[in-house]
Amino acid sequence: MLSLHATRQHQPAITCSSPEIGRSIGHWVGNGTADLGVNGFVTDVELSEYLPTFHDVTQSAIAAFDMVCATPLSVNAIWTLTDDGQLEQTLESTGGVAAQHTLGYLQQNAAATLRGPGGVRQIGLRNGLIGVRFQHGQAYNGAPDLHDHIVILNLALGDDGRWGPLDEDLLTGSIEAASEHHTRQLIAAIEERTGLRFQHRHDSRDQVARWELALASKHILEPFRGLPSVRDQAVTT
Repeated sequence: MLSLHATRQHQPAITCSSPEIGRSIGHWVGNGTADLGVNGFVTDVELSEYLPTFHDVTQSAIAAFDMVCATPLSVNAIWTLTDDGQLEQTLESTGGVAAQHTLGYLQQNAAATLRGPGGVRQIGLRNGLIGVRFQHGQAYNGAPDLHDHIVILNLALGDDGRWGPLDEDLLTGSIEAASEHHTRQLIAAIEERTGLRFQHRHDSRDQVARWELALASKHILEPFRGLPSVRDQAVTT
């Protein structure tokens, strides 16, 4: 499951974070990092300090888009309960891989900047999106919740050589398709690296069919259903 919401200039860079906010370490991702000349690691505090500088360039009220890539309920349950350190690390790494693949999908299908009065002209990007990926193991309330944030900066270098804000409508309008892409990537990575298998399950509570690990019984999942998590976020801007 994937959600996206805009971060305004006066808000912290990550608005749905673990209790370690202020100490979380992420790393730069996206092809557009080459345009900005950044790489390696960055803290969420450092990112928040960068954002006003980027605002000077874009003059947009939106500083960034926080893309949250959640794991299925069964993956979160197994990750929380397992005493197999290798499996735990594998589930964490596959989450990161799927998140970055999803950023690549958006780069290819939903990345542009705007030009002209009122942003009437769409311009392609020279290289791509600029983001920072953070992985967290807790929801905002402290409940175990494995998920990735990719904070996509609302800043892009167009193929005309000028900086500008992203086309917000194009980006947010692609989230449903990107969410499906993320699910496919996550399932493929977990099945390939662990040998675990997924099945399409129908949840009678909300009448929705979801992909879950075949080995995760209803008994295992039940304690995790009532925990508020990043899965509760709607797609908002």
